[in-house]
Amino acid sequence: MSSMHDATTEGTPESFGARVWRWVRRLVVLAIGVPITLAGLVFLVTPGPGIPVVLAGLAILAVEFTWARNRLHDVRRGARRLVGRNDPAASSPGEHAQ
Repeated sequence: MSSMHDATTEGTPESFGARVWRWVRRLVVLAIGVPITLAGLVFLVTPGPGIPVVLAGLAILAVEFTWARNRLHDVRRGARRLVGRNDPAASSPGEHAQ
């Protein structure tokens, strides 16, 4: 049995056309998101905008894939922590006295 169930949220069987459309959409998202993400990974070690391109690829993949959505969420959480650590406005007034 497939991990994807063949019923809509109302419990009625999903039509063949709806199943085909869902798989076509997933394949299109995969065909666009994977090359962009891979290009971003290449840009990490060569001149180019590596991090933004990887994030764009993950955002595209997150439209259809939970694993990509989770990775994107992890990156956002890490970025918030990093910005919070380096933001002088977030620290107490006595810490950065000049």
